[in-house]
Amino acid sequence: MITVLPPTVEEIQLWCGRAVSVSLPTGPFESPLRVAEGTDITLVARRRGYADVIFQGVAVRDNAPVSLERFPSDAWWKHIDKEDFRVVDDHDGTYLADADVKPTDGKWVRSERDLGGVEVKVRVNGYEPFCRRCDLTLAPPYVIKVSRCQQKVTLPVELDNGRVGQMILKGVDISEANPRLAGYTLSQGRLVYAPPAPEARTPQTPAATAQSSSRLSFVTGFLSGLLAAGIAMLCYLIFFL
Repeated sequence: MITVLPPTVEEIQLWCGRAVSVSLPTGPFESPLRVAEGTDITLVARRRGYADVIFQGVAVRDNAPVSLERFPSDAWWKHIDKEDFRVVDDHDGTYLADADVKPTDGKWVRSERDLGGVEVKVRVNGYEPFCRRCDLTLAPPYVIKVSRCQQKVTLPVELDNGRVGQMILKGVDISEANPRLAGYTLSQGRLVYAPPAPEARTPQTPAATAQSSSRLSFVTGFLSGLLAAGIAMLCYLIFFL
């Protein structure tokens, strides 16, 4: 008989990966075990978000940790759920709770080696279909951004000659009831051009008016002075000649 010790943290990381705990089926493996040399010991590896892995450790020598070399390389399997995904509007980030999300092959339980490129399909009313490969190796939630569908409407439009034509509009968030076309109004189901109001003239400022009045007074005074001088000169000539 030999004494087998619990596995060390280094051995667990080496053979099972990080953030993994190893226990016995009956509970934690914290105390030494007395077993026959070479005995297979059933162990359970646990990792958050993955299914438990049951495998066989080996008692190799006395007073040594149990050997974990038999841990399977493709042991980890992950259950993917619809709640692991968060579908949002790519424009404003609105959460879309009614989104239908599923892997295209329908497999919700997958091996860890397949999580790097899982093809996911998303459908939401009013949005473009989404179908791309997603990396699910990290912890959820997995954020998926979807784009709004472009709408196409045809509306009658009043022409400048009084006739009626057809205008085709295509874009996001438009409808027959709300075409969202700048410069046009919707009247009795018909688009009517509404020209912008003419810009009002800017009234003359008091300062400018005062300046103009001052200039006019100066000119008037100057001309009056010239006229007076001329009359005086004419009188002088008449009197003395």
